[in-house]
Amino acid sequence: MGEVTVASALQEALKAEHAAVYGYGVLGARLRGAAQANARTVWDDHRAQRDELISRLAAMGVRAVAAAPVYRLPVRPSSGRTAAQLAAVLEREVVTAYAGLAGAPDPALRTMAAREMQQAMTRSVRWQAMAGTGRVTGPSSAFPGLPGGSLDPAPEPGGSGG
Repeated sequence: MGEVTVASALQEALKAEHAAVYGYGVLGARLRGAAQANARTVWDDHRAQRDELISRLAAMGVRAVAAAPVYRLPVRPSSGRTAAQLAAVLEREVVTAYAGLAGAPDPALRTMAAREMQQAMTRSVRWQAMAGTGRVTGPSSAFPGLPGGSLDPAPEPGGSGG
C-alpha cells in the first residue's frame, strides 16, 4: 500500500467520520435520557477521531477533505427508534470506511483501523438492539469495504489444470 493509497484510505475514513459527526448531531435531538447521553459521548468520540485523521493527513502533507455542509441521511430520525436505526447505519458505514486501512504498512495505522472498526461495530449492534429492529445484524460481508472476489483463493502453482 503506497503513500497515495494510505492517504486515500485515510480520506475515506475521514469522510465517514464527518458523516457520523453530522448524523449524531441530528439524531441526538430525537433521543432522551441515557440514550441521548450515550449519543453525545459517541458524537464526541467521532469528533476526536475526525480530528486525529485530519492531523495524520496534515503530517503527510495531504489536505484533508472538508465536511459537507449537509449530508443525506439513510434513515430519517423522527423518533428515538429511528434515531437508533440511523446511528446503527452510520456506525456500519464507519466500519466499512476503516477497512481500507487494514493493509496499511504502518502498524499504528492498522491498529487504529482495527480499533475503530471494532468500536463502531459494537456501537452498531447496541444501537440496533435499542432500535428494536428484531434481528441484530453485522456487516454484509466478513471484510466490508473489500471488492468482491478479492479474497478468492489464488491458483496454486503446479495445481491441476486439466
